[in-house]
Amino acid sequence: DFVGEVRQVDVIIRNHGLIAANNLRLGLPQMGGFTFEVPTTELGTLAAQASFKVPMLIRKSSPREAQKGGGDCAGSLQAVWEL
Repeated sequence: DFVGEVRQVDVIIRNHGLIAANNLRLGLPQMGGFTFEVPTTELGTLAAQASFKVPMLIRKSSPREAQKGGGDCAGSLQAVWEL
């Protein structure tokens, strides 16, 4: 049983373009059975040709919480910015 198990992964967000990405924000995955945590979802400005490394904790929820979320085991992290 892996209830309460926590993993940390580093999410690398890279701007390959020539223009800064302003007001960069993260949208965390919504997935039954897991919670996702980052220090902040408001990252500010990502300069052209630069990157951010964001530590993310992935925590497995209780079996009861996992049942609420359905059986899917897929999620997506979103990055939204302005020019």
